Amino acid sequence: GQRAGFILNHLDRRAEVGQRLDLKPNRLAINTVMGAYCKSTHPEAARSAEMLLNRLEIEYEAGNNSMKPSRRSYSKVIDAFARRGDADDAYNILLRMVTEYENGNTDIKPCTII
Repeated sequence: GQRAGFILNHLDRRAEVGQRLDLKPNRLAINTVMGAYCKSTHPEAARSAEMLLNRLEIEYEAGNNSMKPSRRSYSKVIDAFARRGDADDAYNILLRMVTEYENGNTDIKPCTII
């Protein structure tokens, strides 16, 4: 998980410094790193996955439609917290997901298999 996060940060820096938009991580890359955090045993892995979800939400709200969080984005973070026994934070992410759905993001309708 931590190595995947390092690679993501490295790509961000390279994209920023060299102004190479082709190196900027997309939603798929971010979701993949969230999945790595989910499987990680690092104590801060779930928080790191949540920070990536925050990033997706912020970039999407700023007008970058390609960074729109998906059902998978939210479910990865819920899973990361749940695997650590952190039911409260997992539930809070689910509430965020429900709120986004109720605000019109029909792509992330919560279901029994997220």
